[in-house]
Amino acid sequence: MAGNSTKHNLIITQTIAIKIWHNKKANKMGYFVGTEEVNIFLDKKHFEDVYKKMCELNDYDDLKRGGQFGSNDDPVEGDKYNKNKWFSWMPYNYPETCPDMESILQALGIEFTLDDNGNLTNLGYWDKTGSEDYFLSCFAGYVEDGSFINWKGEESEDYYQYCFKDGKMIVKQAVITFDYESKEPEVYHFGQMSESDKQLDEWRKKMDAQKEIKEVGNG
Repeated sequence: MAGNSTKHNLIITQTIAIKIWHNKKANKMGYFVGTEEVNIFLDKKHFEDVYKKMCELNDYDDLKRGGQFGSNDDPVEGDKYNKNKWFSWMPYNYPETCPDMESILQALGIEFTLDDNGNLTNLGYWDKTGSEDYFLSCFAGYVEDGSFINWKGEESEDYYQYCFKDGKMIVKQAVITFDYESKEPEVYHFGQMSESDKQLDEWRKKMDAQKEIKEVGNG
């Protein structure tokens, strides 16, 4: 078991508000989330370090969202891993059953893409929220600085982002706004085409003209 100082450093650096927000998501039974835009690069030379960090997470029962709720969740004396507490979707002893980082990602339900050199260049997740946040936080300090993962929850305006910067994973909640002053507003006049339809009509006319030119040339 890691010491208290190590434990303090391992826990994701988030504000209290973000922790509360994430826990609310985790406590929603069957709350679906999915990745949208992803820009990430993890050099294969770091896979083993990320794997070790992911395995070390299993020492921290207070981070686990799965377990024997309503009964004793204390570890059994002599057991290497606590059978009564686990990360969502994961075996309680995943460091023994998952031999590498890739197998842990697969167990979590995270799909990923490797380039021709074996580096991780993309990932995706579309399922009920589990413990993906804690495991993806293990990328911090190893992925290319500025990498990010954009997420969409099943609620209509629930957008958020995992951003990797300065060795940390930062969680950002999106705020949806409508900017009505950013450009000249469009005014609708009864019986007249909207500006967007006018542009579409112009585009169709150009396409028809190009088609006629091709047909004459082929005639």
